[in-house]
Amino acid sequence: MVTADAPEEPGRVRDPSLADAIIPLVTGWNLLPLLLLGVLSFRKVAAPLALTAAALFAGVLVLLQPQVVADFVGKDTGARTGLHQGIWLAMATGFSIRSGIGEVDRLLSRGGMHSMLLTVWLIIGAVTFGTLLEHFGLISRLVDPVIRAARSTGRLFAVETGAPQGAEVPADHART
Repeated sequence: MVTADAPEEPGRVRDPSLADAIIPLVTGWNLLPLLLLGVLSFRKVAAPLALTAAALFAGVLVLLQPQVVADFVGKDTGARTGLHQGIWLAMATGFSIRSGIGEVDRLLSRGGMHSMLLTVWLIIGAVTFGTLLEHFGLISRLVDPVIRAARSTGRLFAVETGAPQGAEVPADHART
């Protein structure tokens, strides 16, 4: 018997009508974009193309849930405009839903590319820096002496442990 003071059981919903509204939205159709991504990856399709195809396919599957699109985009848009706007908004800024069930809201409300922007900039910066180091031959000038010095397992460990400290000494002297 559940009383007002008893803690709620995990997975139990207070208002069954909310669960009735959310459960039909979670179907096997929701797994099709993931399946498409898996098939494209298995067939060795380029990663950007596979991700784009899966994301656009997921956007097209929104046709099966017109009420969700209308609530997300706004009811005053037309069906075709709302669909296009919903796909691009969800991919760019993410999707959010207010179902009344906190766990469902946290699971389904996620950021899009905008939430990943800092990570993307970090990757772009690292790739650019690595490309410049490679182009000017600095990577080989840094790595070749380490490879020459590491002729055994013990020496490899000593070189890899000592290399960061050796690089730190000139940096410390440059600051003073």
